[in-house]
Amino acid sequence: MRTNQQTSCKYGSNCHDHTDHHRDKYSHPESDKKEKTQNIQHTPCKYGSGCRDR
Repeated sequence: MRTNQQTSCKYGSNCHDHTDHHRDKYSHPESDKKEKTQNIQHTPCKYGSGCRDR
């Protein structure tokens, strides 16, 4: 269970420890932000798969 009382993980968004114990002990604000923005729809590029701006 995530709470505001968690210590921030020293690896932040680069953390590779996905165990429940680690996620319960440390907060990962960057990953929380990613979870919130996953449902945002983006306008497709007019160049499609040939777009070089990635």
